[in-house]
Amino acid sequence: MKKRILLFAALVALALTSSFAQQTTTAPPDLIVVISIDQFPYYYLPRFAPYFTDGGFNRFLKGGADFTRALYPYATTFTGPGHAAIGTGYTPSLSGIVANNWFDRQSGQGVYCVEDDRVAGGFSPMNLDSDSLGDRLQEKYPGAKVYGVSIKDRAAILMAGRKATAAYWFDSKKSAFVSSSYYRGVDQPLLDDYNKNVPAFVAAHPVWDLSGYIPATDLDKVTHDPERLRQYKRSHDGLGTSFPHPIRGADAILYTPFGNDLVLGLARRLLETENLGTGDHHPDIVFISLSSQDYLGHDYGPDSFEAADSVVRIDRQLAEFFDFLDHNFHDRVTVALTADHGVQSIPEVARDMGRDAGRVDMRRARTAKTFADLGAARREIEELTAKKLGVKVSNSTPVEKSFILFFDEPAVYLNWNRIRELHLDGERVKRAMSDAVKEIHGVSGVFTNSELLADRDKPLGSDLESMVERSFRADRDGDVIITLKAGYMWDYAATTHGQPVEADQHVPVMLWGAGVKPGVYEAAVAPTDLARSLGFEVGVDAGDPDSRVLPCFTSATATPVGATVTLTTTPPVAYSAATSTAGDLTKVIAIALKEVEGGKTSTVLVGAQVSDAARAAVSSIRKTIDAKNATEEERALPPGIIRLDIATQSDGQATVRVWTGPIPKPEPGKASLDCGRGLTLNLEKTTSGEWVIKSRGVAMC
Repeated sequence: MKKRILLFAALVALALTSSFAQQTTTAPPDLIVVISIDQFPYYYLPRFAPYFTDGGFNRFLKGGADFTRALYPYATTFTGPGHAAIGTGYTPSLSGIVANNWFDRQSGQGVYCVEDDRVAGGFSPMNLDSDSLGDRLQEKYPGAKVYGVSIKDRAAILMAGRKATAAYWFDSKKSAFVSSSYYRGVDQPLLDDYNKNVPAFVAAHPVWDLSGYIPATDLDKVTHDPERLRQYKRSHDGLGTSFPHPIRGADAILYTPFGNDLVLGLARRLLETENLGTGDHHPDIVFISLSSQDYLGHDYGPDSFEAADSVVRIDRQLAEFFDFLDHNFHDRVTVALTADHGVQSIPEVARDMGRDAGRVDMRRARTAKTFADLGAARREIEELTAKKLGVKVSNSTPVEKSFILFFDEPAVYLNWNRIRELHLDGERVKRAMSDAVKEIHGVSGVFTNSELLADRDKPLGSDLESMVERSFRADRDGDVIITLKAGYMWDYAATTHGQPVEADQHVPVMLWGAGVKPGVYEAAVAPTDLARSLGFEVGVDAGDPDSRVLPCFTSATATPVGATVTLTTTPPVAYSAATSTAGDLTKVIAIALKEVEGGKTSTVLVGAQVSDAARAAVSSIRKTIDAKNATEEERALPPGIIRLDIATQSDGQATVRVWTGPIPKPEPGKASLDCGRGLTLNLEKTTSGEWVIKSRGVAMC
């Protein structure tokens, strides 16, 4: 009997082991490489796809897993929060990295997200409050190594996590890669040896000119960079605002695509020198952030010649790096690629393309003495708040008497000394300022910290307030939080990011390599899912419990890459969302079409990225034409046609994006990035089973 019990126990253990092996992977990778391209919106991929090689982005798009609807679920889409989210799988409210900078009320000073004056080198992950994927990996495999490499300190540090072997970043003052004494595994000889080559590398790249990877005849079709608009670009360290850009030193080269070569070169040296991924019974992880795209993107904008040339250069840089991985690790490596955030067009460029866009000036110069010295929006908020509270102010009022003590996007920190001096109720001041901010053109939402704390018990959704809540932590955030409309930004750079809008939130999430099931995945996911998914692959529990394992690691099915769909067409018919019986997606699309065209019947063009289910749903409503294969005559259809390019539905939530009018025909020198009038609808299923429109937004190309 005892032998039978032991045999039964052994069989159960074997079955459980087999089940776990099938649930994760039969052969976990020896090496995981996570690449974040700083400031890389998803729309770059379809825009520049014709100019990619087979070995760069197409490793993911044609041979890997491509998640076409990956959006950050929180509001503060900045570098610090983004890299923390990639490395830990937690949103800012839980990781503690609520922004790149915040205000410390106790010290009365601004805080940089990775500053740490207790260590030599000045930076560490001590402000990060969540365990990272790397932390959990090292808990299970004490011999595992975890590294972060970037130009930016915060990118390398926050992705690698608190227990990282080492993190390396570029110090412009020293023209060298450095680290800090926080890390136990810094290889100083490696850094010294690599840094010896930096001056020669800079000297070998005296100028940044167009690569020619995008033919000159096509460049105007995929950009909007007329000479008359280049005054809105910004120039760093003498680079200028037009090609060719002279490179005058190591600092300037970081604002060109060549900065990525420096980072990838160090990553290669690290992989070789530290013997990472050598199959010694534990996986290793290297996090790489390519920051130059963000530096040049802020100065030149996403619609510029510079951004276009940089993207196609990155494609070649990745191809070369992937060849290195193939040669050294074969099928023992898993590679993930994402971005910490996207970016919006330079407002003046966006307006030239017919979009609603602008700037909100909340600046206060260090030399400001009176209200007259404040930025326009900041002065207006001060005046409106004072008026609502019955306090007299004027342009000559000293800035010490302002209600705003400190502003760092998106947070307003109130001047509590001034509030006490006036014997005002703090909640009344918050409400008055909230009402004042709502009158500023370009603002989409205003939330007081009291409101955000009071609503913490309600279920989090996908609405604006929920996204702000996922970014908010009371001890680090301000008293009033402001969000801006799509197209609007704070006035301090040529262009920027940081808002809960599609252009800033929608980024690539793509994988290839060991354990990854290739295909196009249209389900709504988030970059915060990466930590849990890669942890799942190597058998560790990482990431926020609310995050999910990406379906490329599970049994979920994907649309095969390159698959074509034959549409069956039916005569135009009247439709009603209430009476439709063709399924939820049909109801959702019917509601969207009715919202756009007011119940009229017209032709619907179906974009190539729309799922088979959505195509079938449209076919059941009215005649359809596949836009990917549309003829010139079909493209010239009169205004009033509808183009459907996104339609997703799951778990009582749905999103539909449509464009109206004829398909713009790209022409050199014209605003070829103008997609026409677009509308994004977010729908929710009620308890009675009906679909209702929860929110609307202006769609961006």
